[in-house]
Amino acid sequence: MVTRKRYHAFSAFFVFLGMTLLGTGSTSGGTLWVYELGDCLMFYQAKYPGGNWIPYIEKLDLVKEGLDRGEPTVVRHAMESFLRMLRTRAHGIADAAALDLYQTSLDVLAFQKVSSMGLERQGGMDPLPRHSGIAHDSR
Repeated sequence: MVTRKRYHAFSAFFVFLGMTLLGTGSTSGGTLWVYELGDCLMFYQAKYPGGNWIPYIEKLDLVKEGLDRGEPTVVRHAMESFLRMLRTRAHGIADAAALDLYQTSLDVLAFQKVSSMGLERQGGMDPLPRHSGIAHDSR
């Protein structure tokens, strides 16, 4: 159980770090996140070679095509299908891989949503406002 959590934490950190280092996670039209997700998929495919990974790769390819063509409906349907396959452990992939990829996908999608809304933290800003009017006891 601890090992699965470590892999999830590692993959989520890797995706977050990659997106942070490359700005808001956008290359031509905001597609970097799907490539990061594809890299995670390849990691788990190598780690858990059993099962049929081709349908997962095909769904992510469809997401990439939808993003490149600017078709959000295609992207949404392909991602819904990708997530459904992970939830049901379709095509015989390992439970640990499905669980970690599912959670990583949700993390990436949430990060992408925040970035697309322009809510990412700006450099040098404090995450919470400072309250200078709070009295401090100096005893």
